[in-house]
Amino acid sequence: MPWPGLAVSPAASPFTDPAVVSGLLYGSADRLARRTGALHRARVSGRHAGHVIADLAAQTATPPRRNTRIADIGCGRGTTTGMLTQQLPAAAVVGVDISPALLAAARYRLPAESGAALACADFHHLPLADASCDIVVAAFCLYHSAAPGRVIGEITRCLRRGGTAILVTKSTDSYRELDHLVAAAGLDPLALSRPSLYQAAHSGNLPALASGHLRVQRVIHHAHRFTFADLAHAAEYLATSPKYQLPAQVAADAAALTAVLRERLPDHRVTTTSTVTYLTATRHADEATTTPATHRKRYREGSGRQRAEQNYRWLASLGGPMRLPGLLATEGQDLVFAHVDGRHAQPGDLVGLADHLGATHAHAHGAELGRARLSEPFRTSSGHQIPGFLGVRLAAVARELASGSVPGSALTIDQAAFLLRGACDGPAAFYKDANPRNFLITPAGPVTVDFDELTLAPFGYDLAKLVVTLAMTHGLLPARLITSAIDAYNTAASQHRPGSGILTRGKLMSFAELHHILTARYLGHAGYRHSWDTLRPDRPS
Repeated sequence: MPWPGLAVSPAASPFTDPAVVSGLLYGSADRLARRTGALHRARVSGRHAGHVIADLAAQTATPPRRNTRIADIGCGRGTTTGMLTQQLPAAAVVGVDISPALLAAARYRLPAESGAALACADFHHLPLADASCDIVVAAFCLYHSAAPGRVIGEITRCLRRGGTAILVTKSTDSYRELDHLVAAAGLDPLALSRPSLYQAAHSGNLPALASGHLRVQRVIHHAHRFTFADLAHAAEYLATSPKYQLPAQVAADAAALTAVLRERLPDHRVTTTSTVTYLTATRHADEATTTPATHRKRYREGSGRQRAEQNYRWLASLGGPMRLPGLLATEGQDLVFAHVDGRHAQPGDLVGLADHLGATHAHAHGAELGRARLSEPFRTSSGHQIPGFLGVRLAAVARELASGSVPGSALTIDQAAFLLRGACDGPAAFYKDANPRNFLITPAGPVTVDFDELTLAPFGYDLAKLVVTLAMTHGLLPARLITSAIDAYNTAASQHRPGSGILTRGKLMSFAELHHILTARYLGHAGYRHSWDTLRPDRPS
């Protein structure tokens, strides 16, 4: 049961709250030491991140030069800084952190012979000259900024042309099993719905954030597994986490937290997981040290801009496999995004995008939408309301069919309404207008753009939209390609969320007929050159 009098309102991520970061988290070195110590003692698989970073830096600095300059941003207690000096003893290494307490710990821990310099500064304003660094490391710190794209822009300024950034973060579902533990004990009833500590810069959006400033070279995901021997060992970590709203009687006190956990739960081993993502990217050799390229989306009305921004922020908060461009600024009725260097989707990308959509939909269902009913609007844990699947589509389908402007529709108004209502019986995913121009294909994977529309939708509905609009843009799609896409979608969905709803070919083609009705009006515009009624590989069943 919840602790008496415990507040149960969700809050924004404390990792981006300057007061929390400068005070509770890093006002002293002790809390960070206890948190990392608890994790290191519990880790049973996954290589120490500092060693991986040092190896990546050594690969970048091959052959090593005596004048190689390396900056370790957010260096904390200096663990990675020290490993960099050991791996590259001829390099000049500087550690930068905003916390005087952490830098004091780093000075104590770094051997004098390392030669590392330390500087106290905000990573939004680095005390480094333009084009002064060969390598810049930013490990486990970008998610402390509400605008991590600005930090990456500052890192880019400091890199010489051809220099390398090594950016490291975690997945938004890291340590998710601990959320279940805290909720089961009644210590924080909203533990499962609180935003991830890593939502600002996570495994899913890091490539898009980086590509707004740098040329992404490599993205590596390492799975880490941790086993706490009992509830006492788990409490050592939980007492240092700012994610939960724990009662004052146990907050930050591992012994008191252990006692309450043991009163409410059987003592047991606790296993949790995390994904650590390493990204290496280079500054373009011919890039000037000016403001990075951006994409500006202008809205006729402020309400449209606000709705698109809310849609974007909810999608970004989910984490998971979806990659989004960095949102750099909101200016009047404009949203300003980091430019993404990619191309629009083509038929050859269908299977890969189907895999991506299946994983994305299953992740969203597991994170939030498992509580949603497709026939009704859904209010997320952050308060964003997502329209239901049924209402707007019933009216729109009836209007389009009644107009007589839909060529060769395979559905009558009654049949379309029956199909829409029947689709509401399944589990909920979402619809975000999956047409070829709303995906940018990049070396690091697809990036999703355009956030004007977002509603609930059944599994597979977005994939059907992609099939229809690819055909309308490029012509007939081979039947075997569609079959492969369905298989990829189902496989990805089941791997991310077992039992997430199986998409049959008949269901996908039925959804395609709904999209034909709703999209036919755009034929001859937006790149749509072919009508679906001349391209459909088979009829709905």
